[in-house]
Amino acid sequence: MEPATYGIPLAFGPRYTKFREACQLIEYGAARSVSSAEEFAAWFESMLADESLRAKAGAAAKAYTQSNLGATDLILRAIVKE
Repeated sequence: MEPATYGIPLAFGPRYTKFREACQLIEYGAARSVSSAEEFAAWFESMLADESLRAKAGAAAKAYTQSNLGATDLILRAIVKE
């Protein structure tokens, strides 16, 4: 999540479906799941080569984190009530 906060596109492995944030980042167009080193290299090269693609994915990543601000506060409040 830290790279997304700074507007950096993300890539991660194929075992992400249990993680709500990962699924949502993919839906936002901020992240991509890769299954091999070759697939990661192709994604990374496309991000380096296409500034508009990188900017769009980065903006989506930042927008996602901004839309979820305050989650820690909500969790702490729920814990205190218990």
